[in-house]
Amino acid sequence: MVHHRQRPSPLPVHLISFTARLQQQNVQLGWQSSAEENTSHFEVERSADGKDFTVLATVNAQGNSSSVISYSASDMSPLPGTSYYRLKMVDLDQTFSFSKTVAVSAASAGLQVSLPQSLQRQLGAPLGEHRSEAQADGNNRYVRQNNPLPDQ
Repeated sequence: MVHHRQRPSPLPVHLISFTARLQQQNVQLGWQSSAEENTSHFEVERSADGKDFTVLATVNAQGNSSSVISYSASDMSPLPGTSYYRLKMVDLDQTFSFSKTVAVSAASAGLQVSLPQSLQRQLGAPLGEHRSEAQADGNNRYVRQNNPLPDQ
């Protein structure tokens, strides 16, 4: 197994920003660098607890640049509740450093669920040619239910 060391001083990447924002049911991640020297790639990492991270995406770096470069990635399946993200900036010699950690809560987006009629009957929902919608937050907690009644 090959071990790579974390560089004690920052990489030759000047990171201007690193952001994560909820957009519909996805998390859009974006970052900008103003200078790169011998930079190999960026690894976008995600965590449920802010401590144990896994690689979500790998994005190739420009490598060498003295101008502002924008990068992006998407988390198409955010974790329930709060997801924590950070960048691992990897140099050509495989040394690396991390960005600050940013957090996004999926609870604010809600989740729309359509219930089949068989389940509606079990829950005591009115019968008819309609669907019932329940809304849950990112922690799978019940927020509200809307039972549209059929036209009578």
